[in-house]
Amino acid sequence: MIEEIEQGMILYTQGNKIKHDVAHFLKVHQYARLIGKLEHIEKREQEILEVAAIVHDIACPMCREKYGNSAGYLQEQEGPALVKDFLKNYSLDKAFTERVAYLVGHHLTKINEKRRFFFKQRKKFIWEGHFFRFVLVKQQNL
Repeated sequence: MIEEIEQGMILYTQGNKIKHDVAHFLKVHQYARLIGKLEHIEKREQEILEVAAIVHDIACPMCREKYGNSAGYLQEQEGPALVKDFLKNYSLDKAFTERVAYLVGHHLTKINEKRRFFFKQRKKFIWEGHFFRFVLVKQQNL
């Protein structure tokens, strides 16, 4: 499934038309995948993490065309609907797709204490706000 979604995103972004888009999401996906594996998160959480990493900038091409730029607030505004439409082509349940769309819709939002996405292992967490780009994993005494 992950490879098919990656391939779909390459086609969606029109391959190398804008080389940064493809190289960026592939790099983000690899970092997110690695951190999720090292954290031993549950299989479904790992899949959500990876899919969100792959599609996190899905709105960039459309925003550049529609608005002349791909500012973060525009990506968050336009991204969720694009994600839902894009993921209809794959065998994913509604909750999975909704979670990925939510993450994409908040991936550049500034983070506060109430917006942490907790994984229970060893009290570590991954920030929801752009967690898959800079994937901040920290140990906290919560």
